[in-house]
Amino acid sequence: MTPFELKRHLSKFKTNILELEPLRRRAIFHLKAYYYNELENWLELGWGVRCPFYSPESACSFSEIFFEGEYEPLLATIELPDRWIDLGCHYGFFTLYFAWLRAKKGLTQPFHALLVDADERVLPGVNTLVNGNHWQQQIKVLHGAIAEGSGGVSFHEQPFMSSVLDGLGVEEPSSQHKSVPIIDQQTILSTLDPPYDLVKIDIEGGEYDFLLHYDQVLEQAKHLVVEWHSWHRGGGSSEQIRALAESKGFQLRQVVLQPTECSGSLQGQTVGVFLFSRADVIDV
Repeated sequence: MTPFELKRHLSKFKTNILELEPLRRRAIFHLKAYYYNELENWLELGWGVRCPFYSPESACSFSEIFFEGEYEPLLATIELPDRWIDLGCHYGFFTLYFAWLRAKKGLTQPFHALLVDADERVLPGVNTLVNGNHWQQQIKVLHGAIAEGSGGVSFHEQPFMSSVLDGLGVEEPSSQHKSVPIIDQQTILSTLDPPYDLVKIDIEGGEYDFLLHYDQVLEQAKHLVVEWHSWHRGGGSSEQIRALAESKGFQLRQVVLQPTECSGSLQGQTVGVFLFSRADVIDV
């Protein structure tokens, strides 16, 4: 049998196998369970913007932002940013959302963004988003955590957007402990030149540390979107977050998300979202 004939027979064999529904269903299940990122699931959002679904969990994040409108209320208060920092970027859909809105509105000026996350599992998905939209010159991505000091810090990789620094939140049984680099303020400032129209902070309790220790970045920010968590290091009060932000020269501009009780292992804890703006920005 020639190589050509062998290839033809194998191709026919594979086709016949896939025509058997039980085997086909099992193959699809196996691919989705173990090779989801290789399926190249893309959603064309329009206006030249596309979204990759790199994991089943990424679809949950997409739904919260695009379908449930998690950040839509911001647009009633502030303009679309040109330059922003996304701390706790997960799969990058916050940045995708604002980039899509900019394209939809016809804004031609290139935006620039810095995306930071301590969970290395999401980084391939973030890079897929950046490369698939040809944003390599506009978006910088850093792997690391927001924390006091420099060097490294212990981090728990957990399922369903619950990864957290050691000592914060509730450790899940499936948690994997890793040491990740601390992204200090000098690294942020040198990676994306200030000033910043917007800094979004969603770092599962680390927001208190950011407000406390990143003064040089805060001084360069017009607006802050802070998802606060009742288990932050300051003691657990949303009022502590507000008071700390105000001590840094910001004023509460909008309650984007009212305090919401968590479920599951975090039952009894609460989260919410504040929008802060610099006092001089509000005056203008």
